[in-house]
Parts: sequence; C-alpha cells; structure tokens
Amino acid sequence: MLQEYIESISSMNPDSIQFIRDLSSVISSIEEGQRMFATHAYCTDGGVAGSMLRYSFPDAKIIPIDYWFLNNPIAGPILRDLKWTGIVDLVPFASHPMQFWVDHHLGAMGEAPNARQIRFDVDGDSGSYQLYLSKFTKILPQHLVDLTLMTRITDTANFHTPPPTEDISSLDELQYTPQQDQERDRFLYERKVWLLDDVWNVITSYKEHQMFYTGAAKDGFYYLRTYLKEVNELRGERTKALDIANSLDIDDCVIFASREFALDKNSLLRGILLRPETKSVVALNVYEGGVKISLRRSKGLNERWNSVLQLNTLAKKMNGGGHAGASGAHTETVEEAVNIVTHWMKERGLNVIFHDLTNY
Repeated sequence: MLQEYIESISSMNPDSIQFIRDLSSVISSIEEGQRMFATHAYCTDGGVAGSMLRYSFPDAKIIPIDYWFLNNPIAGPILRDLKWTGIVDLVPFASHPMQFWVDHHLGAMGEAPNARQIRFDVDGDSGSYQLYLSKFTKILPQHLVDLTLMTRITDTANFHTPPPTEDISSLDELQYTPQQDQERDRFLYERKVWLLDDVWNVITSYKEHQMFYTGAAKDGFYYLRTYLKEVNELRGERTKALDIANSLDIDDCVIFASREFALDKNSLLRGILLRPETKSVVALNVYEGGVKISLRRSKGLNERWNSVLQLNTLAKKMNGGGHAGASGAHTETVEEAVNIVTHWMKERGLNVIFHDLTNY
C-alpha cells in the first residue's frame, strides 16, 4: 500500500525504511470493520497510550504514527483515508468519522475532530493521561495508571532532576517507600520516570512498539526490565553528551546539529538547558532523508519569556507541532532549519548560536 512512499525514502536509514515496510504490511492486512487506533510513534506518551489501548481493546490494531510520514504527500493521504476507530496524542487526521479522539497539543487547536467522543485539554500534561481521564477505555489496572501518571512528567519535559548516568542492574533498585520529604520523594520517583523515558530512547522498530504495548499492558513498569541492557548503554553515552553540553559556548538560543545515532541528543539537549544562560535549545538530528528537530524551552523563564517562546508556533513552520515548551518538527536540510529558527528567535529579541556536532 505504501510501496511508492518506501521507494521515495530509499535514501533514509534502514531502520526507518523497515518501520514503514512493517506499517505498510499491517495496514494491508486490516480487515473490514476491525478496530484500529493511531497513537504517536517514538514517544513515551504514545507508547503508554498504546499500552492502555492494547489492554482495553486486545484484538485491535495499535498503529504508531509519526508526523514525518503523516505529513508526507504520498503517505499522508493513505493514512488519512483509513477507517480509524480512534486517535490518541496526534492531530485528528482521519478523513472518516471515528469513535474518539484524545489529545493535548496546542497545534491541534482549531482542527475538526471528526469524532463522536472528544477529550482535548492543552493544559493536560500528556495524551495518555487525557485518555485515562476520558473513560473511553476499560477501567485500568493500577500498573497502567502508574505509567500514565509518569507521562505527565515525560511528555512535557517536566523533570526537576538531571538525566541520570548510573547503571541499573534490577528494577528493585528503583523501588522506594515515600518519606513525606517532598524533595527526596521527588528525586526517588523521578529515578523511575527517567527509566521509562530512557526506554523510549532505545525503542526504534515497529515490532518493538508492539512488544512494548503488549508487555506494558500486562506488567506495567516491570516490563521495563526487558530494556535494562540498552538503557545502561545509553547512559554510558550520556556522560559524554553532558560533558559536551558543559563545554559549548551558550547564548539565549542554542541550535546544535548531530548525526543520527552518533550522540545521546536528548541528554545533550537537557544538559544545555541546565545552563542558566540558555532560554531554549533546538536539536537537529541529521539523517539521510532529512532533519528531525526537537525544540525545548527552559523551565526557569519568567512569565514574559514563556509567552514569547511559544515553541509550538515555531515547530508549525517546520511541519511539526507540540507544546509551548516542548515541540518537534522536520525539515529537508540543516540550513533550512537553522534559517527558520534563527529568523524566528531574532524577531523575538533572542541571540542565537549554532554548533555543528556532526563530526562526533
């Protein structure tokens, strides 16, 4: 079904091409009347939402969709024309009426949902949390509720603690009894939340998405033990990324470009945000088919700067969207992204500095 699209992205990395091949195979096998849900791919929030849907609708197809192929002129119309049962954590892109739509992104405001049931709240922290509040699913077991509450931190980059670098040998190390010490309890809780977030930095394939939906639907947080080896490897790279973040020259807005799979970009981005001079960071993930972009805003900004740095509006100029403080986008080239971001930031009175880290 998506063969023409697959041929058009033949220059992309093999993992991305295989993801689309698997997606195409599943879509081609869908039978008339089968329940089918779309949720955000490569995303902690979308992963937990997929687990909630897998628990509530075990025979349904849970399809992870990302904006870089939803916005493609070949793939987009095919995906829009499918008869979706529901969409979670994405814009309501379906052409046909569906049962429900759940979202929390500013970029979805003004969209026509085309759904019988709607749960939309731009102040709602995460899509999976909104799905939980919607009551559109079965009553969830506590282990899924716990994961849902964790996404209220991960999806808005609302961590109060820095990215961890220590290895984990067992999930038992992360269990704790609350002591009513707010700062200490938050630190211990976020150790668990960081693991969930890190797991979604090592999940790439369509098959891994499906395995997570099923495993987390059954075991919740304890399913994450499956990924400890990969997470520990990621955290080994994190130390290098944080060292780079501390060595860079900083300004109001920092843009950096790095090659796909070459650096721990999320840790580098967060490390730069920890520097008090920085108001925002734009990470450009360069791969053969284009540039995936992550935009983040510092949490230490006053009300004025928060109102100025509505990053979802910047992301919209680059085929993306999201939250005011955390958004994603996509461009064809680094030069295009740098030009758009620089112009937008300077219009708002911010200085911009660019670092080319593609040689790392």
